Amino acid sequence: MLFSGASYSQLTNPNYYELLLKEVKHYPQNFFNSIEKDICRTFSNENGLQGHLRNVLCAYAIRNPRLLYCQGLNYLVAYFLMRDYSEQQSFWLLVQLVEGILPVDYYVDMGAVVAMSSVLSDLFPETIVGFVEYCQNIGLETSFFLVPWLICLYTKGFSSSLSNFIMECIMIERELALVKTALTLLKIVVPKISDCEDFGTFMKDLEMKVPSVSVKEFKFVYDSIYLNRYFFKVLFDNYLKEYW
Repeated sequence: MLFSGASYSQLTNPNYYELLLKEVKHYPQNFFNSIEKDICRTFSNENGLQGHLRNVLCAYAIRNPRLLYCQGLNYLVAYFLMRDYSEQQSFWLLVQLVEGILPVDYYVDMGAVVAMSSVLSDLFPETIVGFVEYCQNIGLETSFFLVPWLICLYTKGFSSSLSNFIMECIMIERELALVKTALTLLKIVVPKISDCEDFGTFMKDLEMKVPSVSVKEFKFVYDSIYLNRYFFKVLFDNYLKEYW
């Protein structure tokens, strides 16, 4: 909360979240259709967090009508709720991530996510030797796993301790952390599954290996990766222009 600035936002806007919740009843039900579909995909009907997840996502949709809702926000809010943050705390953490920490319009049309994935593809030859050729040989499009990682900000399919550490990195290093995290994970995992002969097997093995990455192992590799912020921005902006 402190790293993100969410605590300050909550403190200076004490009644804002409750006011948004009161507005929900004035909106037609179809305004929240996409949210309702994803709530059941995120938590089972028996899970007591469904209502809290619904409240946070609906409140944010009203706050940000340009975005409304995007798949992936459900996992972010679920991540916060499962770590015992209150609805209001989860709401303000979501606000800070989407509106202050991530690149502008990161979730609006997915252009920023695609651009981030393209930047990573450019960095693979220098950081993970032979990975590009390996992907070509097995017919693997790296966006198959990069885009879900970037949308969920590494909160789905990872160990709780690793997700916590990665989220702290994102709060501090912002978009650089998104790129460094993907590079770190692949530097650790790829050598363990590089004998896969097709992309389907690779994806299954990747899904199995990633949760076993320890924070200690991740931190060691993460800290060894240097990425110049200016160089990253030039690459990212160029890909973003192509998308638009």
